[in-house]
Amino acid sequence: MRKGVFLFIFLISSAFSGVIKSETFTGCAFSVVETKNDSVSALSAVLYSSGYDLSSIEELKVRGELADVDLHLMRDSMPQLRIVDLSEVHLEDNRLSDKVFMNKETLEAVKLPETLQSIGWLTFVGCKALENVDFLSCKNLQIIGKLSFSGCGLKGDLVLPPSVTTIEDYAFYGDNRLKSVRLPASLVTIGELAFKDCTQLEILLTEQVEPIALSSNIGAKGVVLQVPKKGIKAYKKAKVWKDCRISASK
Repeated sequence: MRKGVFLFIFLISSAFSGVIKSETFTGCAFSVVETKNDSVSALSAVLYSSGYDLSSIEELKVRGELADVDLHLMRDSMPQLRIVDLSEVHLEDNRLSDKVFMNKETLEAVKLPETLQSIGWLTFVGCKALENVDFLSCKNLQIIGKLSFSGCGLKGDLVLPPSVTTIEDYAFYGDNRLKSVRLPASLVTIGELAFKDCTQLEILLTEQVEPIALSSNIGAKGVVLQVPKKGIKAYKKAKVWKDCRISASK
């Protein structure tokens, strides 16, 4: 079994206090001076005050409020980081900002925040080892931004949260290990070439009887599209969708 360093960090709003649990620091508490400078990283303050070696962190779970600078710290200062659990994190505007994990090639798995509402442009682009993105707790996620997961290592079957309304242009472009994607009934739009060059993509599944009106190619020509039986005729006539191999849902 691969041995790595696991950290659990607890942050509380702006009067930051932190608790770190790991193989080295067990139950150690650190107090961080309150600051009015929003650019100061609460996460880095907790870690640096502990004297912790950021380069040794492979698995990280964080609770509390995080700013973009905290996410940049994970990306730029943790060269061995593989697994990140953000499920109990609160982000500004409930949004994962543009490029925050861009080209983080060591990243293998991410659990997204429960309160997350949107994922920005290029957020995980180029994360070649990123196989698993856990959307299960994302009950409010609406927008998956442009190129957000392009060029990732996402594999197997991807189930998007039932709250998602928008998949923007090139969102999953080049994710050539994806086998299937389950589209939520809440979906309103899919952007241009959202699934382009997903070379192993075999199946798209939707529960929507009426096809979404698409204005541009989503990159799924020839892919099996499983739809409710009542919707087969409509999909076979609909622009873009008719280029898929349409069949009834099982």
